[in-house]
Amino acid sequence: MTWAATRPPVVERVKKDVSSVASMLQRVQDNAARDRAGGSKLKDPPGQVASGGGVVGNLGPANAAVAAGAGAAIDDLILRLEGAALISSGDRIQLEDDILAALPRLDPARVVDLISRTYASEPLRSAHLLHGLTRTLLPSLSRLGSPHLIRTLGVLACWTVHTSSVDSEGKPRFADELRTFYVTACADLSLRLMDIVPRDLSQLATALSMVGLAEERFFSSLARAAVARSDRFSPDEMASVAGAFGGASFFHTDLYQASARCLRAHASAAQPPDVVRTIGTLALGCVRDAALTKVAADHLHQGLACGVAIGREELCSFVWSCCSLGFYHEPLFQAVLGLMSDLSNLPQEALCQLYETHLALKAFRKDSYRRFELKGEVLKSLRSQYKKLKGGKAREVRLERASEKLHKDIADTLRIVVEDSVSRQHLTDLGFPVDLAVTRHRGASTVAIVEVDGPHSLLRSLDPSAHQPGHASRLRGGVLLKRNLLQKQGFSVVVVSEELWRNLGDSRDRRDLLRDLLKKAGVPKERLQ
Repeated sequence: MTWAATRPPVVERVKKDVSSVASMLQRVQDNAARDRAGGSKLKDPPGQVASGGGVVGNLGPANAAVAAGAGAAIDDLILRLEGAALISSGDRIQLEDDILAALPRLDPARVVDLISRTYASEPLRSAHLLHGLTRTLLPSLSRLGSPHLIRTLGVLACWTVHTSSVDSEGKPRFADELRTFYVTACADLSLRLMDIVPRDLSQLATALSMVGLAEERFFSSLARAAVARSDRFSPDEMASVAGAFGGASFFHTDLYQASARCLRAHASAAQPPDVVRTIGTLALGCVRDAALTKVAADHLHQGLACGVAIGREELCSFVWSCCSLGFYHEPLFQAVLGLMSDLSNLPQEALCQLYETHLALKAFRKDSYRRFELKGEVLKSLRSQYKKLKGGKAREVRLERASEKLHKDIADTLRIVVEDSVSRQHLTDLGFPVDLAVTRHRGASTVAIVEVDGPHSLLRSLDPSAHQPGHASRLRGGVLLKRNLLQKQGFSVVVVSEELWRNLGDSRDRRDLLRDLLKKAGVPKERLQ
């Protein structure tokens, strides 16, 4: 990878999974705003009318008058949407009814535009209208082209998250009719996957992961479609698709490897966000490609040396990804940490990544790190903010209901096996939250840390080999980094699989399992019962 001397500074920030749908919605709304400045986008040219597939040819005078009347009615809807905050509740209900009545008469592009405008009007962003929209759209999903249906799903996914409460597992809780709409839309799109353009594939995966409807069969088909056409993807598009899979807690080896190949093939033209996102995706699934990571690190380091404006958030993300992958690039690490004397304006995730990068360098590259180590007030502030973000009841990892019960069962069994105290969601001195900890009654020193492998720490594999024993899941990169650092700091770390625990139905077998694991981790026999 090389930087052209005339290359303009790049300031684009790395998009998170949820932002790809939100940014798409913003583009639709921006287009609508521009159209209002030069005339409504929803208004047909004189003598033309919209059909299911778009605008059809000139009509006779009588039909032209009908078309003009329909255009005027849509213009009226737009004006009423813009003033929705000022009208009475009765007029607002009438406006909702008129929007629902207008949708079946519009062509697909206008359906997306009207729904986006409606969502942008906060007074109308209600669960009641959302349900009405899905009921109206459901019978005619097949007439919406793939791009329009995916954009519609993106807007409705944002709307669903906005109006829904969350269940005990942190997933949106919504009515069955909404679920039926999303499932039906996915069934329709599953027949078109090979024809959907790359960016729409990533937006589709993101929308479904947002509403917690990550169905394995559909995502498997989506992954195969992306891999089969990976040579047509840009690095950003490929990383977006793979990142959406991570957001849905899925892993697909071929998809992640295709993302790496895509970056390698477009290395000379890759932008920093593309590089950061691709390596971040590989780090999420612990997919190590040392040669590619070195090329990427060299690329970013050269960019910084040439004065290319790369966001500090992106740099924090990249060096953290390198640590998760066990890769060290001293010139880049030194350059990045040299930019972190001021922690202001860094988002929470970047602060956490920076602190974990510091811990990793301190643990695994102690001698070379001394030359550019974070120290003093910067490190004190960083550690304080990290513990604040990671600790406390409000920051506990939200577990699925079944996992919550299982963690409690393991804790109760541990109290029988050890003579010390057992706590759940324990915060270590380093600031890492762990699933369970065994601590001495006096002095509160940690005897052992018990981590539980389950949905909160694993990615579900969609590989064909996932149906074979031992291949059904993959550890998240951040979890692996945390455990490596805890062990490097001298903690005895025990890992219990949820699947194995459930298969051990007998309480005696479960106690014996914990005793054996604690002994192998180095816990003295005298501390066991």
